[in-house]
Amino acid sequence: MVNKLRATFMITVALTFNGMPVYAYVEPVKQIRANQAVLIQNTQVLYENTVAVKSAVKKLNKYVGKTWYVFSGNTPAGWDCSGLTMWFYDQLGVQLEHRASKQQAAGVATKAPKVGDLVVFKYKGYKSAYHVGIYVGDGKMIHAPKHGHRTIVESIKQFAGKYSKVSYRTIIETRFTKLLTKTLHK
Repeated sequence: MVNKLRATFMITVALTFNGMPVYAYVEPVKQIRANQAVLIQNTQVLYENTVAVKSAVKKLNKYVGKTWYVFSGNTPAGWDCSGLTMWFYDQLGVQLEHRASKQQAAGVATKAPKVGDLVVFKYKGYKSAYHVGIYVGDGKMIHAPKHGHRTIVESIKQFAGKYSKVSYRTIIETRFTKLLTKTLHK
């Protein structure tokens, strides 16, 4: 009886981002395929998106407790809920309309939100969104709650209460893991 060896390869790709080495591991394969170049390119894009979103969330965190709710505002000098999300995504090169009811259709619906995703609130039984925020992990969001309040980090469940339906929209695809999510809360 002859033992056959099965060869598999683990391809390690060394990438750099902002001068820092980053390593991407491609799934084990039996043979090298042409589509691996696409996978490597996608890994680089996802990494860059993840770094950009993490940076934008940190920047947004600087305004927590400082920026007041201002109806129709869309800058750190003052913003409403959709102005905050509009400003956040503008930092990432994405243009959103300045209305929660318009933002609810942006991106792609997801049931597993990642840091940087849009959090959308609708009253149960209604089609239009009345509020939006930015998901920051652990069931929390950063948002501009209402007139007379400053930007806060709040539990999504607490804000939604029992009258709202919550959904999530992925605008920018990232590779967030629990480890990255935890570093955002430090």
